[in-house]
Amino acid sequence: MQKVDLRSHLDQRLPIGLGLLALAAWCIWQWDDPDEAGWLIFGLYIGFFGLLAVAERRFAVVDEHAGVLTNKRGLIFAVTLGSVALTEVKCVELTLRLAEDDGKKGRSTRYRLRVTGPKSGVLAHYQDEWHARRAAERLAAALRVPFDNRVYGRRSVRKSDELDLPLAERWRASGKIKERPVLPQGSQLEIDDQTTRIRVRFAAETGSRWLIGAVVAFYAVAAALSYPHVDEPGEYLLFYGVALFAVLFFGFVLLAFSGRSRLTFTDRSVAFRQGLAPRERSIELQAIEEMIPGWDAIYLVGDAKMLAIDWPTSDQDRDFLKAFVACEIARRHTRGGEQ
Repeated sequence: MQKVDLRSHLDQRLPIGLGLLALAAWCIWQWDDPDEAGWLIFGLYIGFFGLLAVAERRFAVVDEHAGVLTNKRGLIFAVTLGSVALTEVKCVELTLRLAEDDGKKGRSTRYRLRVTGPKSGVLAHYQDEWHARRAAERLAAALRVPFDNRVYGRRSVRKSDELDLPLAERWRASGKIKERPVLPQGSQLEIDDQTTRIRVRFAAETGSRWLIGAVVAFYAVAAALSYPHVDEPGEYLLFYGVALFAVLFFGFVLLAFSGRSRLTFTDRSVAFRQGLAPRERSIELQAIEEMIPGWDAIYLVGDAKMLAIDWPTSDQDRDFLKAFVACEIARRHTRGGEQ
């Protein structure tokens, strides 16, 4: 029998809960007048959430002897919410759910963890992608079924015994050979591979610039209409402070949708800079466990980090870039192993 903890924020709940319990104890200690129960009520209210953070139990029980997967949750003592036969569990699935998908208002995002098969069942929802991913991997390993990651639009399925393997290691173990593709004629990609550091440059995605321009125009008109009503020194300081922040913010955003994006491979990592943005995001090659060609980007995903590489504009460049990224990940992993 195995217990798989499904709680989120495992590293943060205990100190937060203890802090709330300490605050609740202090509030109750302040209550000394039976006619004034405010401190007592507030202390009990805070104490409930502190107890919830410390003592909440939420886990799945994999009972191979009985052949049942049980979902349990409770406060101190857990109760059974549902169960499914292990023979009916074919995989563990993680999907991205928006509030509108569930008929709710707002734009909140949740990650849904469930088991699928002849009889599917939702086990938990998470606000944080990485907590959800780690819980899904723990459950898939305990059940010894594949993990189906659907967070990035397209499916990425991994076997339960390969969940901690780097992507290139899985390719090598399965005998998959990633050949370096030939740059197609008329390609808009620029490749600089004179050294071990390889850089690929291509035009940044510009489709969102009109929307950014419309937002900038809206705020500019609002600022122009507001300025005649500014007459106090403090109001001038606030007005120019907000204006400076807006100029810097929208300037950095526009840089990301201007110029040429840059993809960089080294022997240890891969990095991507969107357009002329001053900041470059990267991920270690050994940390990459999934490569998912999504609808809007190539996603390189690890246990605690993700790197999104924008697509080029043409279909032939997209096909080339997808094959090129796979080739470099595999090739540099082999080179690192030889060193």
